[in-house]
Amino acid sequence: MALGIYAGTSASGVTLLPSPTDVKPSHEIIWSEDTGRAQAGVNRAKMIGSVVDTKTTYQIQWGVLTYSEFHEIQTKLKPGFFYFAVAKNISDAVATAKSFYRSEITYDFLPVGDTVYYKDVAVSVIQQ
Repeated sequence: MALGIYAGTSASGVTLLPSPTDVKPSHEIIWSEDTGRAQAGVNRAKMIGSVVDTKTTYQIQWGVLTYSEFHEIQTKLKPGFFYFAVAKNISDAVATAKSFYRSEITYDFLPVGDTVYYKDVAVSVIQQ
């Protein structure tokens, strides 16, 4: 079963977005506020601090999209904060949806006759 990309304005309201061609997760370590290098003593120049949490960033790409599919991505991945999950089904998405924000959505136009498609659509979605 393929992974789905879900987004919405509430965890219970997440809905499936168009299927991406590529999803690359990365996990960033969040360190405590007092993290840094020790300035003196036996630990001088040693890294000090502790890991508080991790946050996930997803780099997502879509192939060729219709206007309707592209508009759905723009609407669900709105500027500001939104709920987001990567899951096999909607019940998993509701259970794991967390607050995220996004980068700019990038894309190219693909004119075909009287119709314009969107290609190479990409966005980074970053956990709050």
